[in-house]
Amino acid sequence: PAGLIDGGETFQEAAMRELKEETGLVGTISGHTGVQYLSPGLTNECVRTVNIQVDLDANENVASQQSLNDAAFIEVELLPLNSLYSSLQELETHGFGIKAMLYSFAQGLEMRSEFSKR
Repeated sequence: PAGLIDGGETFQEAAMRELKEETGLVGTISGHTGVQYLSPGLTNECVRTVNIQVDLDANENVASQQSLNDAAFIEVELLPLNSLYSSLQELETHGFGIKAMLYSFAQGLEMRSEFSKR
């Protein structure tokens, strides 16, 4: 999930709100990054990545429902971490748009797996 921080909201609160709105899921924050600039020198647009642990068996997540605004179209796909990179590649072949940060995360996991074999 991604979105803007509403007035009076912390970035952690925004992350939890966006997760609930876009996926219907709730979870617990387990960590976050510092500020990450997307195009330093070109724009001051920045993001933070917030790690949220989600228990898919929790009562509030079993029958989760998105609450998207009329302009949003987001399809939720639950993918295993151990095959995230190949799963994203497969989705891309079917016309799905993959967020760059998610692809980068998956590439990092894939690289860790490859380097640990050496």
